[in-house]
Amino acid sequence: MKSAGIPEILSFLIFTLITLTNAIPTGSSTSSALTGPRGFGLEYINLEGELYFQPCFPNYAQANMCTVSFIEHSSWNSLVQLFIYDHECKRIGENYHVPRDYLAAKWGWGMTSELPKYLVLSIARDWQPNKNNGVKLDYGDSHFKPFVKSPFAPEFTSQGHMGSYTLFRAAFPCK
Repeated sequence: MKSAGIPEILSFLIFTLITLTNAIPTGSSTSSALTGPRGFGLEYINLEGELYFQPCFPNYAQANMCTVSFIEHSSWNSLVQLFIYDHECKRIGENYHVPRDYLAAKWGWGMTSELPKYLVLSIARDWQPNKNNGVKLDYGDSHFKPFVKSPFAPEFTSQGHMGSYTLFRAAFPCK
């Protein structure tokens, strides 16, 4: 029997705590899935007041996984914020002012990062978290809809609302 290394054990412990934290009622069924546990030194984006979004969960066992996070607020005049993270949740790309219309363009919108290729995001203009088909990600030869069928465990991909914000976090293959 092969013994587990430290990265695998840490990954298991983190996901166990994520599962336990997400099982605790928080008053909003969506917010627990979008925030996850506190205290791991991971990034939390302060949306407003006491409202925090965890844009990435690490996956130490799969170095080929990256995460893209989307934040939208109705007062931002159809602009969204996008962030790209590597498998350890190191932020490797960001854009704070992406017009929603660019994401809804016929060929999507290519986002730069420290990755060697663009991540092309296609997000339907009318997409909301209750519509699984409205988001498509393309990176290199990988093309998929993360809320329909993700190549990674479901813990790495979520969508929902927190307060008046629309959010998603989606894992994608990046190697």
